Amino acid sequence: MQRCWQHLWQMPLSEAGLLGVALARQTPRDVVLTDGDRCTLDNLRHNLRLNGVCEQDGARVEALEWNSACSLHPDVILGSDIIYDPASITALVALLQTLLLRPGSACSPTGCAYPAGAPTPDAGESTLASAAPIAYICTAVRNEASLQLFLRAAAEAQLTVKDCSALLQCGTH
Repeated sequence: MQRCWQHLWQMPLSEAGLLGVALARQTPRDVVLTDGDRCTLDNLRHNLRLNGVCEQDGARVEALEWNSACSLHPDVILGSDIIYDPASITALVALLQTLLLRPGSACSPTGCAYPAGAPTPDAGESTLASAAPIAYICTAVRNEASLQLFLRAAAEAQLTVKDCSALLQCGTH
């Protein structure tokens, strides 16, 4: 099933923003690469330019502090290597809760984080127009305590976290 992504928001995926650059060159109408570090933001802008991606293509870079108000309304949130510091977990989960639990939205059962108990779209629906935003977070478990803290905080925030690692084909080239 192909998903129609219109508003894609990338949380830090390395300081290079490689995934954000690749996605900006594809079909999303709006790709926002974010970080809280000014040097990283400059690097993200530089890498977009190097790859021929400009704001007219629907890609932009924005500063984002996890504990600040957020006016973004993404369909898809991509995060990589963002669950490592116990001190940042509360702000991360609060931001995800704000972005994922928008009033009046349904949820999509195909992703890794979605509102608990929300109604799901019919099986035949393939666009995000009727589905709630969804987050895909990729992480290496460097600190088991941080991961457990994230899982507890997500549950308290009424976010359901689904481990998708079993879907990966490890060791094949």
